[in-house]
Amino acid sequence: MFVRMLKLPVEVRERYDLSSMQVAIHAAAPCPVATKEQMIDWWGNVIFEYYAASEGIGVTFIDSATWMEHKGSVGQAMLGEMHVVDDDG
Repeated sequence: MFVRMLKLPVEVRERYDLSSMQVAIHAAAPCPVATKEQMIDWWGNVIFEYYAASEGIGVTFIDSATWMEHKGSVGQAMLGEMHVVDDDG
């Protein structure tokens, strides 16, 4: 959806007052760095992202300001202990 919104003409994007927007939750799929940068530039530091597995094995969370300091990160573990492995386990 971010990509689709970013394809709107600039005059359409600038038509709306976003000053009251406080939170936008992003999840469910990886977001390319350039796309997320553009969305934060447009909406401000209101985007919060979580990353989780449907199996309930863990959740990470990151806000816009922290993400800008660590671009591409999915944040800190909020539930569970993260353990990353390769194809060989």
